[in-house]
Amino acid sequence: MTATESSAGPSPSTARHGLLLAALAAVLTLALLLILALLLDRPPGAPQLTFIGAGEALNVLAEGAGGGRVLIGGGANGSELPAALGRQFVPWRRGVDLLIVADRRDLTGVTELVRRGGVREVLTIGLTDDRLAAALTALREECAARGVGIRASVESERIAIGRGGGLALDIIPATVEGNEPRLRLHAGSLSAAIVIGAAAPEPAIAAIVPRAGQEGYRIAAATAPRLLIAPAPPAPAVAPFPADGQLLIVAPGQRATLSIAGSSLRLHGGRIITLDTALTNR
Repeated sequence: MTATESSAGPSPSTARHGLLLAALAAVLTLALLLILALLLDRPPGAPQLTFIGAGEALNVLAEGAGGGRVLIGGGANGSELPAALGRQFVPWRRGVDLLIVADRRDLTGVTELVRRGGVREVLTIGLTDDRLAAALTALREECAARGVGIRASVESERIAIGRGGGLALDIIPATVEGNEPRLRLHAGSLSAAIVIGAAAPEPAIAAIVPRAGQEGYRIAAATAPRLLIAPAPPAPAVAPFPADGQLLIVAPGQRATLSIAGSSLRLHGGRIITLDTALTNR
């Protein structure tokens, strides 16, 4: 090696230049990924209903065109539904404008969802039993700590979800008609009764059974639905469903979304089978 040769590496200025290029490439990559995520997971252009199986419960997320999110459910296990939402939605789309709880078994899950943030308001329906005082108190205290509004349904109301009136939820509390509360979703040509009590809803195109059980299926059958959405198929002897009826099963850990545009329904995830097939193979 001569006196003019050197074994030193790149100069400091060259190394800094390389680091700057690497940092710029990383920033551009993250920006492109963020833009892609926003484009792929922006609010739906048409109303949609997403059914999320968590634990023993089937939870319903109603999203209006252009925004507006109402979640019905909560789950008996405080961590299962939040975990399912975390797996299935990006962080900025896990929040809900309104969280509805109409089953005492969902109180634990609802309280946990409020604790984790992203809930703007909670609405309770028909939860007046004195035995629920402790659970309701825990929920109210968590709502107060998080600045979340909470109220009990005391009169019939229609909640419009999203823009254009394409999706609406009718709520009839127990204090208004009969002894049991009722919930019904309207989206385009779809009318869906959500079984939350012992009262038989009016006829509907679809019936949603949040928890498997003979009583829930019996009530759902009374609506003569063309589509039954449930966490498991009913037993053959539970009730007479329409011979040409269809069944969408959303088991724990699964997710299915119905997009509704006028009279058109499109299913993403899940599989619809005939009720006859489900009852025969059970």
